Amino acid sequence: MEKTQEILKHLFDLYHDKEWSEQEIIAWGKKNKERYNAWDNAFKDMALEDVFHAIDNYWRYNSNKTQPTIAKLLAMISTSENYRLKQQEKQKITKYYNLANDYMERDIRLGCCKHLISDYNRAVNYIINDLLSKEMPASEWVKLDYVGKIDQAQKKGLFNQFDDVLERLS
Repeated sequence: MEKTQEILKHLFDLYHDKEWSEQEIIAWGKKNKERYNAWDNAFKDMALEDVFHAIDNYWRYNSNKTQPTIAKLLAMISTSENYRLKQQEKQKITKYYNLANDYMERDIRLGCCKHLISDYNRAVNYIINDLLSKEMPASEWVKLDYVGKIDQAQKKGLFNQFDDVLERLS
C-alpha cells in the first residue's frame, strides 16, 4: 500500500463507521482524484509516523470527532517537538554536507579555485577522518557520526589548515 493510501486508511478507519479495505481506499482515490492528490502532495515528504501521530492526537483531543483537514494536520505536525528536531537535524546535516562546496565557492569568489569538488571533498574527509582521529581517543572518535566529526574538527581548529591539506592532497 502506498504512503497516501496508508494515511487515508488510518484516517478513515478512525472517522468512519467501518474499516476500509485497500481496494476501497483505491476506489475512493480514483473517484476523488483532486482530494487524493492534495493528501498525497501534502504528506509526501513527511514520515508516516509523524502523520499517524498527528491523526491520533487529533482524534484523542478533539471532542466533536470531525475528520481533520490537511491544514490542521500539517499545523499539528509542524508544531510537534519530534518534527522540529528532525528538521533541525536535516538542516545541520545539509549545512555540513555542503562544507566542501562552501570552501570551493570561497575560492571561486577569491579567484583562486584550481581544484575539483572531489578534491575539496577529499580534503574535508581527510580532516575529519585522519587528522581528527589523531587528535582524540579512538573510542570517542568511533562514536561520532559525520556531523559530530565535523563539529569536533571545527572546535579543535583543524579546518584552519584546510588550504594546506587541499594542496597536499591534490
